[in-house]
Amino acid sequence: MPEYMKILIPDLYKQYDEHVKKAKDYEKEAIKKAMSIEWVIENNSTILGKDLLPILTSVPGIGNVTALVWIAEIVTPVRFKLVKQISAYCGCDPSLKVSAGKLTSHVKRKGNEVLHGMLLKAASALIQRRSEPIGKWTYSIYKRHAKGGWKKACFY
Repeated sequence: MPEYMKILIPDLYKQYDEHVKKAKDYEKEAIKKAMSIEWVIENNSTILGKDLLPILTSVPGIGNVTALVWIAEIVTPVRFKLVKQISAYCGCDPSLKVSAGKLTSHVKRKGNEVLHGMLLKAASALIQRRSEPIGKWTYSIYKRHAKGGWKKACFY
């Protein structure tokens, strides 16, 4: 290995460690802020963030970062009249193309790319949790589909 690389690599590791520490610090600050806010929920009632965050993270595959993204992007579920609208906003409502009574293709609507990406990561994590019932179910979907099984399991 060239000498300049031997000098460069430890410095890159140090920079990486510093970035990881900063990311953890930012996550702690975001959690602290989210927990201090009163969030509006149905019928204009409110819930404290310290009560909301544990509810969101109780969903298998949803961690603090995904819950924070959900809170930041959705803000309040009251702004959506139907669950279907939230699903569309998250980009999780596949449209079906039907011709002559036959299904020809699935099309994913756009929606919020950041939130959709986080939810896909959470779904992907579920497939790997085969010790839990929902993990077994998603893994069985993955195994059933030879082509695109992982993606199909994430979208179900």
